[in-house]
Amino acid sequence: MKLFQDKLRDMIEKAGKACGRSMIIIDEMDKMPKGLIDTLKPYLDYYEELGGVDYRNMMFFFLRFVRHLSIKSSCTRAS
Repeated sequence: MKLFQDKLRDMIEKAGKACGRSMIIIDEMDKMPKGLIDTLKPYLDYYEELGGVDYRNMMFFFLRFVRHLSIKSSCTRAS
């Protein structure tokens, strides 16, 4: 778990340092272990800066694949 936390933290910090308006997309958020999700908290909270980087202008998108019959049937009816 520690290795994944470090990789995620490193990825976010590199993106933030490279561009203050970076977009981070995390797919299958619902399958992430709880400890890994907790790694994101400092970047999502309201801090003016962390380590000299302002993460408030970054965009974080959390995706989750949902397979549900009602979604499929409503899309079919709309077509």
